[in-house]
Amino acid sequence: MSNMISKRVILSEIAKIFDLIGWLAPVVILAKIFMQSLRKLDLGWDDQVLSAVSESWAHFREKLQHIKNI
Repeated sequence: MSNMISKRVILSEIAKIFDLIGWLAPVVILAKIFMQSLRKLDLGWDDQVLSAVSESWAHFREKLQHIKNI
């Protein structure tokens, strides 16, 4: 399988954010807003997202690594 980024891949990664207490709510909300913007692009679940969207998601995903420090 290739490293293709699709809505399904992004949603899967968002669903992996575990927030038992709710401290990460601002991060989860940003992720949900990102998914909402993807829905507006009218892409299928397995269609590759635009390169700008893919870069934006990669940047967001890099920032998610800092959650471990909380």
